[in-house]
Amino acid sequence: MNRWFSRPGAPRLAATLACAAALCVGQAAQAQPGQPSHAKRPFPDHALRALMVVVNAHEVTLNGTLTRLAPGSRIRTTGNALAVSGGLVGQSFVVNYTRDSLGQAHEIWVLNAAAAADRRAGSEGMATTNVVSGTAAQ
Repeated sequence: MNRWFSRPGAPRLAATLACAAALCVGQAAQAQPGQPSHAKRPFPDHALRALMVVVNAHEVTLNGTLTRLAPGSRIRTTGNALAVSGGLVGQSFVVNYTRDSLGQAHEIWVLNAAAAADRRAGSEGMATTNVVSGTAAQ
């Protein structure tokens, strides 16, 4: 017993509402376009530079020092997408990072060549290209 469609004009109203909802979703998707990979990302002033090697899903080395990842830590790729640390085990990257109040790595940004060329604390004597390898760097 479907009385909604028994009223005159109800199918037209339903179609109009569906089109309006589709337009709203389409405009919301266009309002937040993805950031192109060549755009310069803003980093906090207190972010440091390091060569990061992902040891396991919970630990990384930053310039050779074993560091635990903070709960809720984020690793962002060169395209600013979130990466899962477990999928990066054994790989090394030039990164900018911040620490939380306990000294754990909290925000990590994998750098492209242009971002790695910018000087930042911790970048003295560091290569300006990103290193991606199948084994951990020594």
